[in-house]
Amino acid sequence: MPRSSLSLMNRRFLAAGPSATVGGLKMKLAMACRRWYGTGMEKKCPKCAETKSTSDFHKDSGSKSGLCTYCKECNKAKARAWTKANPEKVKERGARRVWNGEPRAYQLRYKYGITVAEYDAMLASQGGVCAICGRPEAGRTGHRNLAVDHCHTSNQIRGLLCHSCNRALGLLQDSEEVLEKALRYIRRS
Repeated sequence: MPRSSLSLMNRRFLAAGPSATVGGLKMKLAMACRRWYGTGMEKKCPKCAETKSTSDFHKDSGSKSGLCTYCKECNKAKARAWTKANPEKVKERGARRVWNGEPRAYQLRYKYGITVAEYDAMLASQGGVCAICGRPEAGRTGHRNLAVDHCHTSNQIRGLLCHSCNRALGLLQDSEEVLEKALRYIRRS
Protein backbone atom coordinates (compact mmCIF):
# COMPACT_ATOMS: atom_id res chain seq x y z
CA MET A 1 0.00 0.00 0.00
CA PRO A 2 1.49 3.39 -0.92
CA ARG A 3 2.38 5.66 1.98
CA SER A 4 0.28 8.52 0.59
CA SER A 5 -2.96 6.54 1.04
CA LEU A 6 -2.35 5.97 4.76
CA SER A 7 -4.15 8.32 7.10
CA LEU A 8 -2.15 10.76 9.22
CA MET A 9 -2.85 8.71 12.37
CA ASN A 10 -1.63 5.49 10.72
CA ARG A 11 1.53 7.24 9.45
CA ARG A 12 2.22 8.40 13.04
CA PHE A 13 1.78 4.80 14.29
CA LEU A 14 4.14 3.43 11.64
CA ALA A 15 6.73 6.13 12.34
CA ALA A 16 6.52 5.72 16.13
CA GLY A 17 7.71 2.11 16.25
CA PRO A 18 6.20 -1.03 17.79
CA SER A 19 6.31 -0.10 21.49
CA ALA A 20 5.36 3.59 21.23
CA THR A 21 2.19 5.09 22.65
CA VAL A 22 0.43 7.58 20.37
CA GLY A 23 -2.88 9.19 21.30
CA GLY A 24 -3.20 6.88 24.33
CA LEU A 25 -3.11 3.67 22.26
CA LYS A 26 -0.28 1.20 22.13
CA MET A 27 1.25 0.65 18.71
CA LYS A 28 0.85 -3.12 18.95
CA LEU A 29 -2.89 -2.85 19.59
CA ALA A 30 -3.34 -0.32 16.80
CA MET A 31 -1.45 -2.51 14.34
CA ALA A 32 -3.40 -5.61 15.43
CA CYS A 33 -6.66 -3.76 14.86
CA ARG A 34 -5.39 -2.55 11.48
CA ARG A 35 -4.53 -6.10 10.46
CA TRP A 36 -7.82 -7.40 11.83
CA TYR A 37 -10.04 -4.82 10.19
CA GLY A 38 -8.08 -4.62 6.97
CA THR A 39 -7.49 -1.37 5.14
CA GLY A 40 -11.12 -0.72 4.21
CA MET A 41 -12.52 -1.51 7.67
CA GLU A 42 -13.36 -5.06 6.71
CA LYS A 43 -13.17 -8.33 8.56
CA LYS A 44 -13.29 -11.96 7.46
CA CYS A 45 -15.87 -14.21 9.10
CA PRO A 46 -14.27 -17.62 9.78
CA LYS A 47 -17.66 -19.39 9.59
CA CYS A 48 -18.80 -18.31 6.11
CA ALA A 49 -15.28 -17.32 4.95
CA GLU A 50 -16.57 -14.03 3.50
CA THR A 51 -14.85 -10.69 3.94
CA LYS A 52 -17.46 -8.20 5.07
CA SER A 53 -17.70 -4.66 6.32
CA THR A 54 -17.15 -4.27 10.07
CA SER A 55 -20.74 -3.00 10.30
CA ASP A 56 -21.80 -6.60 9.49
CA PHE A 57 -20.35 -7.74 12.85
CA HIS A 58 -21.88 -7.21 16.30
CA LYS A 59 -19.83 -5.28 18.84
CA ASP A 60 -18.03 -7.28 21.55
CA SER A 61 -16.13 -5.30 24.17
CA GLY A 62 -14.46 -8.50 25.39
CA SER A 63 -12.55 -9.12 22.17
CA LYS A 64 -9.34 -7.40 21.05
CA SER A 65 -10.93 -6.06 17.88
CA GLY A 66 -14.10 -4.94 19.64
CA LEU A 67 -16.18 -7.10 17.28
CA CYS A 68 -17.70 -10.58 17.44
CA THR A 69 -15.83 -13.40 15.74
CA TYR A 70 -18.70 -14.32 13.42
CA CYS A 71 -20.74 -11.98 11.19
CA LYS A 72 -24.33 -11.09 12.12
CA GLU A 73 -25.80 -13.62 9.68
CA CYS A 74 -23.66 -16.49 11.00
CA ASN A 75 -24.40 -15.46 14.62
CA LYS A 76 -28.12 -15.51 13.84
CA ALA A 77 -27.86 -18.97 12.23
CA LYS A 78 -25.86 -20.21 15.22
CA ALA A 79 -28.50 -18.88 17.65
CA ARG A 80 -31.33 -20.49 15.67
CA ALA A 81 -29.51 -23.83 15.62
CA TRP A 82 -28.93 -23.65 19.40
CA THR A 83 -32.59 -22.79 20.00
CA LYS A 84 -33.68 -25.73 17.87
CA ALA A 85 -31.23 -28.11 19.57
CA ASN A 86 -32.07 -27.00 23.14
CA PRO A 87 -35.86 -26.65 23.47
CA GLU A 88 -35.73 -27.52 27.20
CA LYS A 89 -33.30 -24.72 27.98
CA VAL A 90 -35.36 -22.26 25.92
CA LYS A 91 -38.45 -23.29 27.89
CA GLU A 92 -36.53 -22.92 31.15
CA ARG A 93 -35.44 -19.38 30.23
CA GLY A 94 -39.04 -18.44 29.49
CA ALA A 95 -40.17 -20.01 32.77
CA ARG A 96 -37.91 -17.65 34.70
CA ARG A 97 -40.16 -14.84 33.56
CA VAL A 98 -43.19 -16.51 35.14
CA TRP A 99 -44.15 -16.11 38.79
CA ASN A 100 -46.47 -18.70 40.37
CA GLY A 101 -47.21 -20.05 36.91
CA GLU A 102 -48.52 -16.79 35.42
CA PRO A 103 -46.60 -14.30 33.25
CA ARG A 104 -48.94 -11.46 34.28
CA ALA A 105 -48.20 -12.14 37.95
CA TYR A 106 -44.48 -11.98 37.22
CA GLN A 107 -44.87 -8.70 35.32
CA LEU A 108 -46.93 -7.05 38.08
CA ARG A 109 -44.47 -8.18 40.77
CA TYR A 110 -41.34 -7.33 38.79
CA LYS A 111 -42.42 -3.96 37.36
CA TYR A 112 -44.69 -2.55 40.05
CA GLY A 113 -44.18 -4.65 43.19
CA ILE A 114 -47.85 -5.71 43.47
CA THR A 115 -49.65 -9.05 43.35
CA VAL A 116 -52.53 -10.05 41.08
CA ALA A 117 -54.85 -9.82 44.13
CA GLU A 118 -53.76 -6.20 44.73
CA TYR A 119 -54.29 -5.42 41.05
CA ASP A 120 -57.76 -6.99 41.17
CA ALA A 121 -58.60 -4.97 44.32
CA MET A 122 -57.55 -1.74 42.55
CA LEU A 123 -59.62 -2.72 39.52
CA ALA A 124 -62.68 -3.41 41.73
CA SER A 125 -62.25 -0.10 43.58
CA GLN A 126 -62.29 1.70 40.21
CA GLY A 127 -65.37 -0.22 39.10
CA GLY A 128 -63.43 -2.09 36.41
CA VAL A 129 -62.90 1.05 34.32
CA CYS A 130 -60.14 3.55 33.54
CA ALA A 131 -59.47 6.07 36.33
CA ILE A 132 -59.47 8.97 33.82
CA CYS A 133 -62.04 8.32 31.08
CA GLY A 134 -64.25 5.80 32.90
CA ARG A 135 -64.28 3.30 30.02
CA PRO A 136 -63.34 -0.38 30.30
CA GLU A 137 -60.33 -1.53 28.32
CA ALA A 138 -61.31 -3.66 25.33
CA GLY A 139 -58.62 -5.42 23.35
CA ARG A 140 -58.32 -7.94 20.58
CA THR A 141 -59.83 -10.76 22.64
CA GLY A 142 -62.64 -8.60 24.00
CA HIS A 143 -60.86 -7.80 27.27
CA ARG A 144 -57.45 -6.39 27.94
CA ASN A 145 -55.91 -5.50 31.28
CA LEU A 146 -55.84 -1.87 32.30
CA ALA A 147 -52.32 -0.44 32.53
CA VAL A 148 -50.81 0.23 35.94
CA ASP A 149 -50.10 3.96 36.00
CA HIS A 150 -47.24 5.04 38.25
CA CYS A 151 -45.18 8.14 38.96
CA HIS A 152 -41.83 7.78 37.22
CA THR A 153 -39.97 9.77 39.88
CA SER A 154 -41.37 8.21 43.08
CA ASN A 155 -42.47 4.88 41.53
CA GLN A 156 -45.77 5.16 43.42
CA ILE A 157 -48.82 3.60 41.76
CA ARG A 158 -51.53 6.16 40.94
CA GLY A 159 -54.22 3.90 39.46
CA LEU A 160 -55.27 1.80 36.48
CA LEU A 161 -55.69 3.42 33.07
CA CYS A 162 -56.81 2.35 29.62
CA HIS A 163 -54.17 2.22 26.90
CA SER A 164 -55.19 5.57 25.38
CA CYS A 165 -55.16 7.52 28.67
CA ASN A 166 -51.88 5.91 29.75
CA ARG A 167 -50.23 6.88 26.44
CA ALA A 168 -51.67 10.39 26.64
CA LEU A 169 -50.13 10.92 30.08
CA GLY A 170 -46.82 9.59 28.81
CA LEU A 171 -46.87 11.85 25.77
CA LEU A 172 -47.68 14.82 28.01
CA GLN A 173 -44.59 13.85 30.04
CA ASP A 174 -46.64 13.47 33.26
CA SER A 175 -46.48 17.27 33.50
CA GLU A 176 -49.36 19.22 35.03
CA GLU A 177 -48.12 22.34 33.24
CA VAL A 178 -48.24 20.68 29.81
CA LEU A 179 -51.66 19.20 30.64
CA GLU A 180 -53.00 22.64 31.61
CA LYS A 181 -51.65 24.08 28.36
CA ALA A 182 -53.39 21.30 26.43
CA LEU A 183 -56.67 22.07 28.27
CA ARG A 184 -56.36 25.77 27.45
CA TYR A 185 -55.71 24.86 23.82
CA ILE A 186 -58.79 22.62 23.62
CA ARG A 187 -61.00 25.23 25.29
CA ARG A 188 -59.72 27.94 22.95
CA SER A 189 -61.07 26.29 19.81
